[in-house]
Amino acid sequence: MWALLPAFLLGFAAVLHFYWAAGGMWGLGWAIPARLEAESGQETPLFAPGALGVASVAFGLLGLCLLVLDRSGMVALGLPKTLRAWALGAAALLFGLRALGDFHWVGVFKRVRGTQFARADDWLFIPLFVLLSLSLIALLLV
Repeated sequence: MWALLPAFLLGFAAVLHFYWAAGGMWGLGWAIPARLEAESGQETPLFAPGALGVASVAFGLLGLCLLVLDRSGMVALGLPKTLRAWALGAAALLFGLRALGDFHWVGVFKRVRGTQFARADDWLFIPLFVLLSLSLIALLLV
């Protein structure tokens, strides 16, 4: 039953990404890395994700949520155990790498600070990605 936490977090993240893909705006300010303009102090998003890309992320998160539920025995997808283990392991690795970051815009070692995203990254995203990575590893080991 302890797999409910990562499943809930992944499901919530999927719903949020579907909302953004449908044109929702809530939360985008803290969800996209931004450049802080020195002269004006304004934040400029580094990119503007398209609906198809955001929906793809949402489907990936939803699929991962289902894999977690499948591994915990709450649903039965009928996938080979090896495929499920590789997918969960790859996701754990990706979440761990995201927590570490790119050494510039995101993650523990980011250099850009002071933006709305950077603050959200410090108090929300990094802990979330560490929790998800460790949860998926634990799920693989039980």
